[in-house]
Amino acid sequence: MSRCGNDRRPGCGREIDWGIDPDGKRIPLTRGAPIYVVEHFDKESGAYAVRKVEPGSYRVSHFATCPNASNFSASAPKRNPAEGA
Repeated sequence: MSRCGNDRRPGCGREIDWGIDPDGKRIPLTRGAPIYVVEHFDKESGAYAVRKVEPGSYRVSHFATCPNASNFSASAPKRNPAEGA
C-alpha cells in the first residue's frame, strides 16, 4: 500500500492500493463507500430492491475520489522540487 502524491505531484495523502487494468497499466485504487447492487425495481413500494456488496471485496478508481486528481493527468505540469512549492 502507498499514499497518493509525491515530490513532483502533490496528492491527497490517502492510502491507495494498486491494480493492473486489462491493458496492463497500473491503476490507483481506493477502498470506497459501501456499494449496493440493484436487484430489481419494486413497483408496489416504488423503491429499488438492493444487495450490499461485501466491504473489502471491491475498490474504486482513486481518480474518482481524489480532490487532487487533476495533478496526475498527462497534461498536468510537473513540479520541480528544487524550485519549491
